[in-house]
Amino acid sequence: MSERPRKKQTLTSADTAWYRMERPDNPMCITGLLVFDGPIAWDRFRDVIQRRLVDAHERFRMRVVEPQLPLGRPHWEEVRSFDIEAHLHRAALPAPGDDAALRAMVGEIFSTRIDFSRPPWQIHLIEGYRGEGCAVVSRIHHVIGDGASLVNVMLGLTDADAAGTPVPTAAAPTERGDGGGKSKGGPLRNVLAAAQGMLHEGWESILDPGHALDLAKAGLAGASAGATAIGKLTLMTPEPASPIRGKVGVVKRVAWSEPLPVTRVKEVGRALDGTINDCLLSVMTGALRRYLAGRGEASPAGLRAICPVDLRPRDRAPELGNQFGLVFLDLPVEIADPAERVVELKHRMDEIKKSPEAIIAYAIIEAMGSATQGIEDQILDIFSSRGSAVMTNVPGPRQALYFAGEKIATMMFWVPTAGAIGLGVSILSYAGQVRLGVTADATLIPDPGTLVEAFATEFAELAARTDAPDA
Repeated sequence: MSERPRKKQTLTSADTAWYRMERPDNPMCITGLLVFDGPIAWDRFRDVIQRRLVDAHERFRMRVVEPQLPLGRPHWEEVRSFDIEAHLHRAALPAPGDDAALRAMVGEIFSTRIDFSRPPWQIHLIEGYRGEGCAVVSRIHHVIGDGASLVNVMLGLTDADAAGTPVPTAAAPTERGDGGGKSKGGPLRNVLAAAQGMLHEGWESILDPGHALDLAKAGLAGASAGATAIGKLTLMTPEPASPIRGKVGVVKRVAWSEPLPVTRVKEVGRALDGTINDCLLSVMTGALRRYLAGRGEASPAGLRAICPVDLRPRDRAPELGNQFGLVFLDLPVEIADPAERVVELKHRMDEIKKSPEAIIAYAIIEAMGSATQGIEDQILDIFSSRGSAVMTNVPGPRQALYFAGEKIATMMFWVPTAGAIGLGVSILSYAGQVRLGVTADATLIPDPGTLVEAFATEFAELAARTDAPDA
């Protein structure tokens, strides 16, 4: 009897783009961390991953196969002999088993590349944290999904209590095939056409300001906001070399902050008519200012951060795959006063929110995935040269959750970076607390913990400046 054919799915253009961004010095993986005060039995750990991840999502049983034709796109292919043991790892945390040891081990895992001969993910159970505790570290390649979809997947592994009561969540994410899961109608179709038209003309010609805006206006049927956004993306100047940007290596390091009460952050933000996101990004801007000053660097005006923006409808469960755009935020590091800095950052963010910049960036990423590897490399170099850090803020679950019967004490994640960007900043809320996660290239930022400490100092100063009460 003949074997049944393997299930195949062509990668979407956006997923292809993120797959091709993989570099030895910048693996395109999203790394997650769950910390527990108690132990988790290996058999139970394995069973949860098997039932709730592998069995529930076929994408985690598929590998990426390169196209046979030069202009073809990669496709997902089912792995018949899938072996979960190849994706699960067990390790003991070296003595003394403290936070420093855990940070070092997470950094080592973060620095490793994924084996693309298998489905591109792995999960580690690290035992011996502070005696009886443990940690779970996940590494999932961006080609599988973005932060929003992967957070939803990981929440599917958790329970509301130790007895295994299901967590009320949106419907489980689906796996997208080519063109599935996202409407290409309305403004997205127009900006996608504009971006593809640009690539047809050649990327070098886009750097001609008049030509770029002419193409943008034609592709957007005269939409001035879209033309302005494309002009911004194509004409912004590259970021200069600095202590957080330059030649990167393969070794990465991670750090995470002590938790801040969400209610306190909200109070501080409201005192300045800002959001939680405005407040936290401004505090991180102050931490960067402090960090650069500590290294004898003058704070450059307009230090730029690249910020992901989820483009999915809010009333729909995140689908696996990449459906987010990027915006480029000039961080007001030149402003010394922490309250004035929040006001200015809010103003800049509000201007970005009025613009279709995120949708246009998504359209260009899709166009990159449809182009050749050489053209994508050129565009990636240009995009990554326009930022000094990647910064993202993801709202996590509001209540405490359980994994394999054990309460999750800490939840954190880290984003990958690209090109010469040496800094990634992740903000995640969980159970009424918010934490900052930092990933840094070891060549540029040997101790990202100094940035975390500066973040704590800056928040304390801002709270005192606004006379915000403790929660």
